[in-house]
Amino acid sequence: MFINYFSGRQVIFINQKGSDLMKKMDEMEMSISLKAIKWAWAYTVLFLAIWVIYDYIQTRTLGFEFLLLISQNLVLMGFQMFSKWKLGKDEK
Repeated sequence: MFINYFSGRQVIFINQKGSDLMKKMDEMEMSISLKAIKWAWAYTVLFLAIWVIYDYIQTRTLGFEFLLLISQNLVLMGFQMFSKWKLGKDEK
């Protein structure tokens, strides 16, 4: 059973078997998801980098797309560093 609170109403979804809709991914599904995320991230970085270069050539200023490019990568690096730190902390 999956319970979702939407617009103040409780909505319950039950699949045909009556078990939860959310299930844990197996190794193959996890691998496929990680590859898709990596390709989507690479596409976004490439697109934003080209946009930043084009916009800089046209206006000689760094716009909102530069902020998106930098902040996206700062969040990625920060989360990776935090996760590695937390993993190292939990192993001790």
